[in-house]
Amino acid sequence: MCEGCEGFYVGKTERTLKRRIYERMNDIQKQGSRNALYKHTLQCPQAKFYFYVVEMVPKELRGGPWETKLEFRETYWQIILEANKPLGMNDHIYIAPLLKLRSVKL
Repeated sequence: MCEGCEGFYVGKTERTLKRRIYERMNDIQKQGSRNALYKHTLQCPQAKFYFYVVEMVPKELRGGPWETKLEFRETYWQIILEANKPLGMNDHIYIAPLLKLRSVKL
């Protein structure tokens, strides 16, 4: 979430949150990244980001389609929070994870 304008971005990560935040902030410092947070800094000079965990998707003990479940939950939250609308920084919402549900039992 951007403190400067209340803009927000919904994403997922398979890495630790600390690592993902580091990667995002590093992309911003490089000033050439295509990531949504960097693009936002070009439009909002007072951008200051805060990161929140909306949901943690646990891995199942027996394995299973965790990556598919993670993608589905990302899409779910993007739709619920309208992450592609004016305050959202997501350019669009991928529906491919929803289509995968037809072939994968979650």
